[in-house]
Amino acid sequence: MLPAAFCNTVLQSHKTCHLLVKRTFINYVFNRVSDKRRKEVGPDRACAEWLMRNGAFIRWIGQSEFVSHYNLLPLDKKIEGTFYIEEVKADQNASIMYYGFRHFEGCNHINKLTLDNVKTIDDRAIKRLNYLQHTLKYLYIGDCKEVTAESLPYLTQLQKLKLLHLKNLNIKDYTLLEEKLPPDCKITIE
Repeated sequence: MLPAAFCNTVLQSHKTCHLLVKRTFINYVFNRVSDKRRKEVGPDRACAEWLMRNGAFIRWIGQSEFVSHYNLLPLDKKIEGTFYIEEVKADQNASIMYYGFRHFEGCNHINKLTLDNVKTIDDRAIKRLNYLQHTLKYLYIGDCKEVTAESLPYLTQLQKLKLLHLKNLNIKDYTLLEEKLPPDCKITIE
Protein backbone atom coordinates (compact mmCIF):
# COMPACT_ATOMS: atom_id res chain seq x y z
CA MET A 1 0.00 0.00 0.00
CA LEU A 2 1.28 3.50 -0.87
CA PRO A 3 1.84 6.07 1.87
CA ALA A 4 -0.94 8.66 2.24
CA ALA A 5 1.50 11.57 1.75
CA PHE A 6 2.59 10.14 -1.62
CA CYS A 7 -1.00 9.61 -2.75
CA ASN A 8 -1.96 13.15 -1.71
CA THR A 9 1.02 14.58 -3.63
CA VAL A 10 0.12 12.66 -6.79
CA LEU A 11 -3.55 13.65 -6.45
CA GLN A 12 -2.63 17.32 -5.91
CA SER A 13 -0.28 17.23 -8.95
CA HIS A 14 -3.09 15.77 -11.06
CA LYS A 15 -5.48 18.54 -9.94
CA THR A 16 -2.86 21.21 -10.66
CA CYS A 17 -2.17 19.77 -14.10
CA HIS A 18 -5.89 19.57 -14.85
CA LEU A 19 -6.38 23.21 -13.80
CA LEU A 20 -3.44 24.32 -15.96
CA VAL A 21 -4.81 22.53 -19.02
CA LYS A 22 -8.28 23.95 -18.36
CA ARG A 23 -6.93 27.51 -17.88
CA THR A 24 -4.80 27.25 -21.05
CA PHE A 25 -7.80 26.07 -23.05
CA ILE A 26 -10.00 28.87 -21.69
CA ASN A 27 -7.31 31.45 -22.46
CA TYR A 28 -7.04 30.09 -25.99
CA VAL A 29 -10.80 30.30 -26.52
CA PHE A 30 -10.97 33.85 -25.15
CA ASN A 31 -8.00 34.98 -27.28
CA ARG A 32 -8.74 33.31 -30.60
CA VAL A 33 -9.45 35.50 -33.59
CA SER A 34 -12.75 35.18 -35.43
CA ASP A 35 -12.31 36.40 -39.00
CA LYS A 36 -16.07 36.26 -39.40
CA ARG A 37 -16.55 38.64 -36.44
CA ARG A 38 -13.80 40.98 -37.69
CA LYS A 39 -15.54 41.16 -41.07
CA GLU A 40 -18.93 41.70 -39.43
CA VAL A 41 -18.00 44.58 -37.09
CA GLY A 42 -14.60 45.78 -38.28
CA PRO A 43 -11.15 45.40 -36.76
CA ASP A 44 -11.46 48.05 -34.04
CA ARG A 45 -14.75 46.76 -32.63
CA ALA A 46 -13.56 43.12 -32.78
CA CYS A 47 -10.29 44.12 -31.10
CA ALA A 48 -12.15 46.04 -28.38
CA GLU A 49 -14.33 43.00 -27.71
CA TRP A 50 -11.24 40.77 -27.44
CA LEU A 51 -9.47 43.13 -25.08
CA MET A 52 -12.47 43.54 -22.79
CA ARG A 53 -13.26 39.82 -22.83
CA ASN A 54 -9.74 39.36 -21.44
CA GLY A 55 -9.79 42.10 -18.80
CA ALA A 56 -8.06 44.95 -20.67
CA PHE A 57 -9.31 48.51 -21.27
CA ILE A 58 -9.54 50.63 -24.41
CA ARG A 59 -9.93 54.30 -25.09
CA TRP A 60 -11.52 55.50 -28.33
CA ILE A 61 -10.14 58.46 -30.27
CA GLY A 62 -11.72 61.65 -28.95
CA GLN A 63 -12.81 60.07 -25.66
CA SER A 64 -11.16 60.75 -22.30
CA GLU A 65 -12.50 57.71 -20.43
CA PHE A 66 -11.44 54.10 -20.83
CA VAL A 67 -14.05 51.51 -21.76
CA SER A 68 -13.93 48.26 -19.86
CA HIS A 69 -17.30 46.61 -20.43
CA TYR A 70 -19.25 45.38 -23.44
CA ASN A 71 -22.30 47.41 -22.43
CA LEU A 72 -20.30 50.57 -23.09
CA LEU A 73 -19.47 49.63 -26.68
CA PRO A 74 -21.35 51.48 -29.43
CA LEU A 75 -24.24 49.42 -30.75
CA ASP A 76 -25.62 51.54 -33.58
CA LYS A 77 -24.23 50.18 -36.85
CA LYS A 78 -24.34 53.69 -38.36
CA ILE A 79 -21.77 55.00 -35.90
CA GLU A 80 -19.59 51.90 -35.43
CA GLY A 81 -17.22 52.91 -38.20
CA THR A 82 -16.36 56.16 -36.42
CA PHE A 83 -14.95 54.44 -33.32
CA TYR A 84 -11.24 53.74 -33.48
CA ILE A 85 -9.09 52.49 -30.62
CA GLU A 86 -6.38 54.96 -29.68
CA GLU A 87 -5.09 53.48 -26.42
CA VAL A 88 -4.97 50.05 -24.79
CA LYS A 89 -4.26 49.32 -21.12
CA ALA A 90 -3.73 45.83 -19.78
CA ASP A 91 -2.76 45.11 -16.18
CA GLN A 92 -2.46 42.11 -13.85
CA ASN A 93 -6.15 41.31 -14.33
CA ALA A 94 -5.80 40.95 -18.10
CA SER A 95 -5.20 37.64 -19.82
CA ILE A 96 -4.42 38.80 -23.35
CA MET A 97 -2.09 36.33 -25.05
CA TYR A 98 0.10 36.25 -28.14
CA TYR A 99 -2.33 34.33 -30.33
CA GLY A 100 -4.92 37.04 -29.74
CA PHE A 101 -2.58 39.80 -30.91
CA ARG A 102 -3.75 39.31 -34.50
CA HIS A 103 -6.80 41.30 -33.34
CA PHE A 104 -4.52 44.35 -33.63
CA GLU A 105 -4.29 43.83 -37.39
CA GLY A 106 -6.17 46.63 -39.14
CA CYS A 107 -6.39 48.80 -36.01
CA ASN A 108 -4.65 51.76 -37.57
CA HIS A 109 -5.04 54.30 -34.77
CA ILE A 110 -3.59 52.59 -31.68
CA ASN A 111 -0.70 54.77 -30.62
CA LYS A 112 -0.40 53.88 -26.93
CA LEU A 113 -0.12 50.44 -25.34
CA THR A 114 0.45 49.67 -21.67
CA LEU A 115 1.27 46.13 -20.56
CA ASP A 116 1.64 46.31 -16.78
CA ASN A 117 2.24 43.08 -14.87
CA VAL A 118 0.33 40.96 -17.40
CA LYS A 119 1.23 37.35 -16.58
CA THR A 120 0.30 36.07 -20.05
CA ILE A 121 2.63 38.41 -21.97
CA ASP A 122 5.81 36.78 -23.24
CA ASP A 123 8.30 37.04 -26.10
CA ARG A 124 5.75 35.64 -28.56
CA ALA A 125 3.38 38.51 -27.75
CA ILE A 126 6.11 41.13 -28.20
CA LYS A 127 6.95 39.58 -31.57
CA ARG A 128 3.35 40.20 -32.66
CA LEU A 129 3.45 43.90 -31.85
CA ASN A 130 4.46 44.25 -35.50
CA TYR A 131 0.73 44.63 -36.20
CA LEU A 132 1.10 48.07 -34.58
CA GLN A 133 4.45 49.04 -36.08
CA HIS A 134 2.97 51.86 -38.19
CA THR A 135 0.95 53.49 -35.40
CA LEU A 136 2.42 52.74 -31.97
CA LYS A 137 4.14 55.79 -30.44
CA TYR A 138 4.14 54.92 -26.73
CA LEU A 139 4.83 51.49 -25.27
CA TYR A 140 5.08 50.56 -21.61
CA ILE A 141 6.02 47.02 -20.61
CA GLY A 142 6.47 46.51 -16.89
CA ASP A 143 6.77 43.50 -14.62
CA CYS A 144 6.08 41.04 -17.44
CA LYS A 145 8.51 38.35 -16.25
CA GLU A 146 8.23 36.23 -19.40
CA VAL A 147 9.60 39.02 -21.61
CA THR A 148 13.29 38.35 -22.24
CA ALA A 149 16.14 39.66 -24.39
CA GLU A 150 14.73 37.51 -27.20
CA SER A 151 12.06 40.23 -27.60
CA LEU A 152 14.46 43.10 -28.27
CA PRO A 153 14.79 42.67 -32.06
CA TYR A 154 10.99 42.81 -32.35
CA LEU A 155 10.80 46.03 -30.37
CA THR A 156 13.19 47.62 -32.87
CA GLN A 157 10.59 47.10 -35.61
CA LEU A 158 8.40 49.72 -33.94
CA GLN A 159 9.88 52.61 -35.89
CA LYS A 160 7.16 55.15 -34.93
CA LEU A 161 7.95 54.88 -31.20
CA LYS A 162 8.52 58.16 -29.40
CA LEU A 163 8.63 56.71 -25.89
CA LEU A 164 9.55 53.20 -24.77
CA HIS A 165 9.32 52.52 -21.04
CA LEU A 166 10.54 49.14 -19.82
CA LYS A 167 10.42 48.18 -16.16
CA ASN A 168 11.55 45.12 -14.25
CA LEU A 169 11.87 42.72 -17.19
CA ASN A 170 13.98 39.59 -17.49
CA ILE A 171 16.58 41.46 -19.63
CA LYS A 172 20.14 42.42 -18.70
CA ASP A 173 21.43 44.27 -21.78
CA TYR A 174 19.35 46.82 -23.68
CA THR A 175 22.11 48.05 -26.03
CA LEU A 176 20.33 46.77 -29.15
CA LEU A 177 17.36 49.06 -28.48
CA GLU A 178 19.54 52.13 -28.17
CA GLU A 179 21.27 51.28 -31.44
CA LYS A 180 18.24 50.32 -33.54
CA LEU A 181 15.31 52.49 -32.40
CA PRO A 182 14.84 55.93 -33.97
CA PRO A 183 17.09 58.59 -32.40
CA ASP A 184 14.05 60.64 -31.32
CA CYS A 185 12.66 57.70 -29.29
CA LYS A 186 13.12 58.24 -25.57
CA ILE A 187 13.94 54.97 -23.82
CA THR A 188 13.35 54.64 -20.08
CA ILE A 189 14.58 51.49 -18.35
CA GLU A 190 13.97 50.72 -14.69
